[in-house]
Amino acid sequence: MKKIIATIALTLFTFVMAGAGAPLAAFAAENDTTGAVQAVAAGNAQAAGSAQAAAQPALSSQVLAGASKEVLAAQTRSLVWGGTVLTKSAGRINGPSGQEVYYNLNMSRVAANLSAAGFAGEYWVRNDGVKMFGPYIMIAANYGVHPYGSLVETSLGTAIVCDTGSFAASQPGTMDIAVAW
Repeated sequence: MKKIIATIALTLFTFVMAGAGAPLAAFAAENDTTGAVQAVAAGNAQAAGSAQAAAQPALSSQVLAGASKEVLAAQTRSLVWGGTVLTKSAGRINGPSGQEVYYNLNMSRVAANLSAAGFAGEYWVRNDGVKMFGPYIMIAANYGVHPYGSLVETSLGTAIVCDTGSFAASQPGTMDIAVAW
């Protein structure tokens, strides 16, 4: 368990040093009962091993596995993507898995469809206005590229494909992120 916490701490510290993920890293440092964050911050990265430091997980959800809703609500970006983040003012960006745009629709029915399909989670809205199903961001995508229920990394974190739209035929690589903006 300590090794997992140290790996998470190292990943968070890396993003803080890169100028990203500061809210989550601050929360992790405040609630660090094992000393892992302080050890990494003090330069004790050797204990975690340089191979682990170089190996980034493919999804933010792997970094945040088992995180509380409070930690997830504070997330504002992907923990494995250092590029541009989708915002209301930057309405179209190239993210880690393709082009990202946003939409604001009532996602209650989409969440109910996920539950009916056997996916566990509840519909809620993150502090930054991103719509969530359990620990995942809700997105619309082309099902031929990203099948229903698949997990995809976005600039805002790990998403679950739960919707599609007319855009999907003409822009198959685009992901539409559900937000409250």
